[in-house]
Amino acid sequence: MADVLVMGRRVVLPDGTEVPGVPEEDALRIHADTSCFVFYPRSFRVLALWGMMPPYLGPVCDRFVFTAVQQMGLQLAWCEQPTVVFTAHYSWAYQALNREPPADVHDIDWDQIKARFDAGEVFERTGIESWIVELGQ
Repeated sequence: MADVLVMGRRVVLPDGTEVPGVPEEDALRIHADTSCFVFYPRSFRVLALWGMMPPYLGPVCDRFVFTAVQQMGLQLAWCEQPTVVFTAHYSWAYQALNREPPADVHDIDWDQIKARFDAGEVFERTGIESWIVELGQ
């Protein structure tokens, strides 16, 4: 039985234009957006991590929680059918449609996150092992 369900998502731009296909990291099952998580009772302990992680991890909180689910040995299940409509405010979504991204995209600044990242602090606050160096490459 699953502890966490990851719902499939349909990606759209803020104007409603659908982005074709599925983001590669979703297809590879190495990422789940926050809006796609469904938590069941055995996984409720993960929910506190959003408040325990250092604030600078906010832009990558979904990635942090995804890693935590794995490190805690919780069972993930995936629903391929898109049941979530995700509005993307990221360059990659505009680029997938050969459009110029607007100035107000929410792209992750990996250099800024890595510059502030302290594995000891993250572990002390959350009990989750270091993972950031492997992301954003």
